[in-house]
Amino acid sequence: MENRKIELNANKTRVVKNDVRLYGKGDSDFADEVTKNLDASYPYIDSTTLPLKNSVSVLLKKANEETTFEKDDFLTVPIYNSEVMESTQVGIAYHTAMQCLDYDSSEAFLARVQAALSDEEINDVVDTQKVLNCRKTILEIAKSRDNGKLHKEQKFMMYIPYDEIFAESQIDDRILVQGIIDLFIEFDDEIILIDYKTNKTKDVQKLKKEYEMQMSLYKKSLCENYGKKVTAYLYSFSIENLIECGT
Repeated sequence: MENRKIELNANKTRVVKNDVRLYGKGDSDFADEVTKNLDASYPYIDSTTLPLKNSVSVLLKKANEETTFEKDDFLTVPIYNSEVMESTQVGIAYHTAMQCLDYDSSEAFLARVQAALSDEEINDVVDTQKVLNCRKTILEIAKSRDNGKLHKEQKFMMYIPYDEIFAESQIDDRILVQGIIDLFIEFDDEIILIDYKTNKTKDVQKLKKEYEMQMSLYKKSLCENYGKKVTAYLYSFSIENLIECGT
């Protein structure tokens, strides 16, 4: 036993470990129990490493650590020195444009988009025709019944067991997950969830696999908060269509 010795005499047992001395009855059973407790490892050590709050984006990155998906494969040619900055800029610009969505005319929509974006984003990043096509697709769904209520950039927080997110984990502690849902359309008996994607790939299965966990978390949060059926879709600006997610 490293850095430990057990001293026995007729009256007492002294266990010495790392200069800490414990005294007890003079028998080896007591010494064995003490040393066993000293050597015991905390069974829930993994739980102590979990962050108090977890963003969906961080959890998604962890889930896809082994993926070969090309995350820098975006709509436009690089116009910035950093590919990471360019990919971030593309995503932010398209999301900003779609925050202007409403039930009014396409002309009014485009005017708000142009006011919301910089000249650089309008000229070099965002394809306004793709944005208009996305708007048309979404409003066709929203108007398919009595006009659904549009919820844009909806924040949420919820507790969920860690092993419900990562099935291979042995940790069943609940963690706090927070995120922002791009858009959902609320009807009386159903919610249509839509998340915008600016990845250039046209591989539907790769997109669904890449964002499976994200859409599952979004769907769960809406089900819990609204108690309605939720149908989830990705909207790919590359494919210019909706991709249903069976999560």
